[in-house]
Amino acid sequence: MLLALAFCGGTGLPRGRIWTRLSSVISGDDCTEADVSWALDVAEAYVAEVVDDDRRSVYRLYHKALAEHLRRTAGRPTAEIQRAVVDALVSLVPAVADGRGDWLAAAPYVRQHLATHAAAAGRLAVLIEDPGFLLAAEPLGLLRALASVDGDSSRRIRTAYEQVAHRLTPDRSLGARAADLQLSARRCEADSLADRVEQLGVALPWTARWAGWSASGAHRLLSGHTRGVGCVSVGHLDERPVTVTGSRDGTVRVWDLTTQRQIGEPLAMGVAVSAVSIGELGDYTVVLAGGVDGTVRVW
Repeated sequence: MLLALAFCGGTGLPRGRIWTRLSSVISGDDCTEADVSWALDVAEAYVAEVVDDDRRSVYRLYHKALAEHLRRTAGRPTAEIQRAVVDALVSLVPAVADGRGDWLAAAPYVRQHLATHAAAAGRLAVLIEDPGFLLAAEPLGLLRALASVDGDSSRRIRTAYEQVAHRLTPDRSLGARAADLQLSARRCEADSLADRVEQLGVALPWTARWAGWSASGAHRLLSGHTRGVGCVSVGHLDERPVTVTGSRDGTVRVWDLTTQRQIGEPLAMGVAVSAVSIGELGDYTVVLAGGVDGTVRVW
């Protein structure tokens, strides 16, 4: 039962089918909800109950060292276990009439973390050929996992998703998101993916039969500043590619270029920012910013 927690993603596993199914495929024993209750009773000192982003109770191991020990002594290669985990999670996705997976009806853990497990198992390239999976998967985890895919077809799908991920948000209708994904797929010559969008059975507000687009490099759309951005610097933070931006709104922001999300809270300059730079100072990564009032600040 603890092995499933050692291999889980995110903040932890919820009680129910996810935990019991993963425990079963990893251990080879048929595990039930009664086993979950038993494990939480006898191994209480090793398990923490936390609340995830959806305000649900999930369970994880108290210490990272225990997770590493359990993974190391599992008796099977990690990639093999991850393949079993992927098969188990996919088997829990409800099917529609034609046998396709109804990804939007999948459990939250599947939508949030299947991409990470699939990348570790070398199975992500197959999953991203399904536009339903791309539309249902949590963008943050999927964007990180997409770095693992290889091959021309997979790279075109990856680029198509990355270019439009900022528009695939839950506040927009499913049809609008699907249409945007199709257009992006046409732009990036991922035509097989674009064709499969129309097979989802989703009402599209418009469709893209073809697209002629001027060549452009990979780009990200980062949204957060309230006034114009006047300066930008790029670098690395903990081996992640990041960019630092300064604005007339008086703030400096740091962004993860892979996930397209802001890191931490805005750094308050108090006046319009006219210059930013990122670099190393001893063991620290630092941001320098110059303001129109003639001051320079270091974070």
